Amino acid sequence: MTLQKKALGAASALALIMAAGAAWADDQPAAAPAAPAAAAAPPASWASTIKWSGHVEFGLTSNPDSPSNGLNYGQLFTDRANQFLLNSVALNVERDVDTSSKTLDVGFKVQAAYGSDSRYTQLIGEFNRSINSRNQFDIVEAHVDAHAPWLTAGGMELHAGILPTLEGVEVMDPTGNFFYSKSYLFNFGIPLKYTGVMTETHVSPLLDVYAGLDSGVNTFLGTGGGGNDGKVHFHGGFGLNFKNVTVLATTQIGAEDYAYDASGKVTGTNKMRYLNDAVITWKVNDKLTSTTDVNYIYDDLLKASGGGVTEYLTYPISSTVTLGGRAEIWRDDKNFYTAGFPGKFDFINFEGGYGPSSPVFLSASNATFFEFTVGINYKPAGLPKMIDGLTFRPELRYDELLTHGFAYDNGTKSHQTTIAFDIVAPFTL
Repeated sequence: MTLQKKALGAASALALIMAAGAAWADDQPAAAPAAPAAAAAPPASWASTIKWSGHVEFGLTSNPDSPSNGLNYGQLFTDRANQFLLNSVALNVERDVDTSSKTLDVGFKVQAAYGSDSRYTQLIGEFNRSINSRNQFDIVEAHVDAHAPWLTAGGMELHAGILPTLEGVEVMDPTGNFFYSKSYLFNFGIPLKYTGVMTETHVSPLLDVYAGLDSGVNTFLGTGGGGNDGKVHFHGGFGLNFKNVTVLATTQIGAEDYAYDASGKVTGTNKMRYLNDAVITWKVNDKLTSTTDVNYIYDDLLKASGGGVTEYLTYPISSTVTLGGRAEIWRDDKNFYTAGFPGKFDFINFEGGYGPSSPVFLSASNATFFEFTVGINYKPAGLPKMIDGLTFRPELRYDELLTHGFAYDNGTKSHQTTIAFDIVAPFTL
């Protein structure tokens, strides 16, 4: 058989197969038409995206020295030795903004809290001394937020109201912290919050720029608040976003010191205070995270400087247990920033210049403090969604005054050991 005949035979066979297949297909019922695609769900309403949540935090800090003044010196939010504290009962209502939205998106957050922490988180001029108790009331945050797709491809966020500081690693809300106790740097080196406006511009995936104006460190508006100096203060900085490393460098600049006029009324001064902070977060690997906080502050009135470095390491060893460590050096060259406050109104009276206050300062100057804390976070698994996130936080802390003098055990010792434990119970409604 020639090649031509083979080709003709193969073609004929293929044609017969195709014809048979077509005939079989003609005998079959027609396929049902495809079902129309389901209609897209309507977008959620603005009100339906509002969230209600909160937390309860309580704990105890054991001090074997049992200081006669009852103070764990160097600590504010855990300052009461061998006393149970109801640190915070808080309720939040908020709507997060969509930072990827291509149109203007508006949200807000309000957090109200009652507890012993509110002694230190109140703004000057807001609810001060309204309750005659160690447990006070505070509006921790209250601000309107917006994402605007303006200026850059990433857009910007705008915030106005009572806002938490950009500075530092630790925060006022205990659900955002690893440890129960706070660092010297958090207690004495940064603002906690302010009243004002803040913008965050996403210049590029690498760079964010922050710029805002406010009434001053921890101050509200008007008489008794930021109106003491009648000046606008600046808060801002920049953030860098690398693959495994982020950097946030910020500053707060303004006239923070108060004075008294001839009638004894609290007034402001023209002397500036500079509070500078940089946080470097490094995701070393899938488990180990290193966070470094570097701080420097200076006050023009008293020519007083302070600052330090705090290092944090966290490492999860299971799905429910995470280990953590914190080491810190804190310097206060004139003992202007570091103090203890034994009375329930001592801190706000001293900070706002309101009247009688009995803060505990070191008699010696040029103080350098060391602090080392280790602890664990235990979050039980399988909890109901409403209380998912319940956390038990035991810790062991050692403090030491590295320079001359005595800071601890009511000014009789140069070191202090505390054993603390708290429970943080977040909830959703």
